[in-house]
Amino acid sequence: MDRRIRVAHLAPVVTAIPPAGHGSIERVIEELHAFQVRDGRVGSVVYASSDSTLAPGLRGRVPSLRSRSERPPAELVRRLEHEHYRWACADATDVDVLHAHGLWVLDHCDGAAVPIVLSVYADTSQAEVQAELGELRDGVHLVANSASTRAKFAAAPWFATVLEGVAPERYPFRARKEDFFLFLGDLRPKKGCHLAIAVARELGAPLKIIGRRCVAELPERARAYDAYFEEQVAPHLGGQVEYLGELGEERLAYLAAARALLAPICWDEPFGRVFAEALACGTPVVTFRRGAAPEVVAPGTGFVVDTVEQMVEAAARVGTISPAACRRHALSRLNVSRVAAEYLDIYARAAGVPRMGAATPAKAMDDLV
Repeated sequence: MDRRIRVAHLAPVVTAIPPAGHGSIERVIEELHAFQVRDGRVGSVVYASSDSTLAPGLRGRVPSLRSRSERPPAELVRRLEHEHYRWACADATDVDVLHAHGLWVLDHCDGAAVPIVLSVYADTSQAEVQAELGELRDGVHLVANSASTRAKFAAAPWFATVLEGVAPERYPFRARKEDFFLFLGDLRPKKGCHLAIAVARELGAPLKIIGRRCVAELPERARAYDAYFEEQVAPHLGGQVEYLGELGEERLAYLAAARALLAPICWDEPFGRVFAEALACGTPVVTFRRGAAPEVVAPGTGFVVDTVEQMVEAAARVGTISPAACRRHALSRLNVSRVAAEYLDIYARAAGVPRMGAATPAKAMDDLV
């Protein structure tokens, strides 16, 4: 007899699911949950903020932090997060496994009665991250979101590695591009918007910027974001450099139309979801050789470089990259269907239950190009 594995995803309460604007982890959860519901081999529910519109399977009672009219103080943030995760862990008694997304869950889930699969999206080279990973309680199964994430702290008790992916059908493919480059990401130094501006200016090319200026839930970080924007981004706006704000689904039209995504990351990006989103839209990626970038941006889908000078040269040659090749790579290597299949085995192993049943046939790849 077939038996579905029952999983409860534990989402942050920073923003609603689906997010109206920024929300990388929230998009990961939304797309994985949607595929699992459609696939049928996993009985999936999601503990998220109560103002989420995710359906079916939403469970929530704490409104998202970003739904508040003012930035909440850090003490309130900690209290609301604790309330959300403690309730979720106590309430999820009808599942085989909890799938926790992000290390911050660990401080609140001591009372979980079922195994936890913990997806690690953090920079595991950081001492504070390594300290948390080194103090895991029994029943927590670590999953790295890239080989880079795993390699940076190989001593951790890793259970598996699953390179992230996206739902390609949600990302519009466009073969003919317009004459502009795009930067899409948080507006903070490690994402490198200031370097994207420098590259575009060197080429005399238009640059459109889509990004979040602040983090609603952390006032001290919000101030740092604001300072970075005012000092290193705002002075260059005007003419060929345009800031479009923080966009939600509207960002996809720009992502599909851009000549290339400029992603001069200044840190070891654990995955780089925006890379996968761009490739799914048929848009080449030009980025630095940091973190998981070489795992995501394959040869023939963009350029992975080491210096700003090399990025300028590479950006000038993005016309040689086939948009169809970018899309095919996203379909074959960065598809959430592959991610879901790998997690299905992980859930079964973690929970000690048999995995049975066949997947619902997926849409043919040729239909998505």
